[in-house]
Amino acid sequence: MSITIELPRETEAELRRKAKRNGQKLDEFVRHVLVREAEPTLAELLKPIHNETKRIGITESELEELIDSELAEVRQMTPLSCR
Repeated sequence: MSITIELPRETEAELRRKAKRNGQKLDEFVRHVLVREAEPTLAELLKPIHNETKRIGITESELEELIDSELAEVRQMTPLSCR
């Protein structure tokens, strides 16, 4: 997909500086920034989990304990070389 946008000169200059600092061409850098911006945030990804825990009445502490115990169990079952 191709998009054409008009940017203030100062903005373009700053994007060029940042791209150069990252060792990227301007179009690569801008593409990376836009793709990253389009990705969901951690809060957005976790919202269904937060909603479900609230619905069933699990506190944050209880959820942390559940996750920690499940993680400990998986770590015992999984050889260290596979992690």
